[in-house]
Amino acid sequence: MPTTGLSIRDISPNVTTFSIPFNRFAPLGYREFIAVGNRATAIRLQDGRTLLLNPTQLEPLVQERLAQLGGVHLIASDLGHHMYIHEYLKVWPLAKSIGVPGLEGKRRDVKWDWICKDSMTKPEKEFGCADEIETVLFEGFITYCVAWYHKPTKTLIQSDLMMNLPCTEIRD
Repeated sequence: MPTTGLSIRDISPNVTTFSIPFNRFAPLGYREFIAVGNRATAIRLQDGRTLLLNPTQLEPLVQERLAQLGGVHLIASDLGHHMYIHEYLKVWPLAKSIGVPGLEGKRRDVKWDWICKDSMTKPEKEFGCADEIETVLFEGFITYCVAWYHKPTKTLIQSDLMMNLPCTEIRD
C-alpha cells in the first residue's frame, strides 16, 4: 500500500532522498503526536554501487527509483530505523546489510553482514568506499546513530541526532 505524502528528491546527481510523513509521541509524557517525518537516503558511489541509509517502507515508487539507480548494494540501519530492512533484502538479496550494536539480537530475521562494534570500526573500510564515505558511530545515543559523510558532495546524513521540527517539508 503506497504511503501518502512520499517525496522523492534528487539532492545531487548522487544523493536521492525518500521522505514520508511520520508521527511520534511527544517527549515528557505529553499525549500528542509530533510530526517528525522519516527519510531514507540513497548515495550513488563512484563505482556504481548504491548505499541506502535508514530504509523507509518499500513501496513501488521507491523500488522503481532505486532500480533506476542500479539497485541497492549496501543497506544500513540503526536501532531506530530497521523496520523495513528485510523488505529491501528480499528485493536485493545480494545487498550487504550494515547495522549497529544490538541489531543482531533485535532483528534475528536479518542476516547482518557487518555490525559497527564501536566508534573505531568503520563500514567504509570494510566495503571499500573510504574515499567517498566517512562515518561516526554515536555509541552514547540510545539508537546508536551513525552519521554518514559523503565527501564528494559534502553531505552529512544522520537519522535522529538532529531533527528539523516542525517537519513541514514532507507535509507541504
